[in-house]
Order: sequence, then C-alpha cells, then structure tokens
Amino acid sequence: MEPVSYTIDTSRGSADKAIEPILELSWGAQIRRREVAKDSLAFHARTETIVHTTRWQKKFAAFLERLSAVAMERARAIESTSKTLQSVDQTDSPSLFRVQ
Repeated sequence: MEPVSYTIDTSRGSADKAIEPILELSWGAQIRRREVAKDSLAFHARTETIVHTTRWQKKFAAFLERLSAVAMERARAIESTSKTLQSVDQTDSPSLFRVQ
C-alpha cells in the first residue's frame, strides 16, 4: 500500500476576499464620519456602522481560526489512520487477509 499524502491549504485568499467589502464599508464610514459635525445624527450613525463592522470582523476572524483548527484536526486524523493502515499492511498477517 502506498503512503497517502494530504496537504492543507492554510492560505486565506478567499477569506481575504470575503472580508474586503466589510473593511471597505468601515473605511468609507470612517472617511465620511470625518466630513460631518461631531454632534450630528450622521456622525453617530457612521460611528454605529464602524462599531458593527468591527464586531463582525472579530467574529469572522474567530470563525476562520476555528475552521482552520478543525481542518488541521481532520488532516491529522486522516494521516494517523493512513499510518495505521500502512503498519497493519506491513505486519505478518495470514495470507488470507493480506492485500497483494
């Protein structure tokens, strides 16, 4: 039996693409907030937008970390199972059970 190799892509290219619109929304709100008076309703509304996007970014980052951890756990389990199967195949077992 040949060894099985699994690789995990830990790049966050698609995650960066997913969070980019949220960052742009936050940046845009920060820029527009500077254009209005501090005590105005528009200032407070834009501040709320910034607060909510920051909370969402934190939740999304935590989700990505958990997703990465689960993927790593599964990859280790697959690798462990593969090694176990290889060691069983290499032992002297009756020819009835040996794969040839």
